[in-house]
Amino acid sequence: MSSVNIETATDLEEFVELTPTRPRKLVVCLQCRHHLADADDALFVDGLHEYELANPHGIVHKFRCFRDALGCAIEGRPTAADTWFPGHTWRLASCGNCRTHLGWFFESEKSFYGLLTIKTTVTSLDEYTGST
Repeated sequence: MSSVNIETATDLEEFVELTPTRPRKLVVCLQCRHHLADADDALFVDGLHEYELANPHGIVHKFRCFRDALGCAIEGRPTAADTWFPGHTWRLASCGNCRTHLGWFFESEKSFYGLLTIKTTVTSLDEYTGST
């Protein structure tokens, strides 16, 4: 397969047609199926993508880290209290559509989202849009 150069393609249709595509995976809210993030935005924080950590009340949360989650709404004031990631403050991350609590937004110079595995799922773009 020849490589495609956007600067030499005669038009956008040709560029799109010649560009190899791969199935996109989306992270969606289990409650309402709102698109939260692209699975390609998975992030390794301190060597891990998935964490299982307990809060001070002993409640264990299993979550995956993402660079971006534009479908989330961030709520509350940043706090460093009981943070799992030193140097990061955190705020609640909720579904931007149904407002279900989905995890946290951890803020620092290298901010990221931690999305709960029990409240989110990964689906293909085709499944999400109903395409075949």
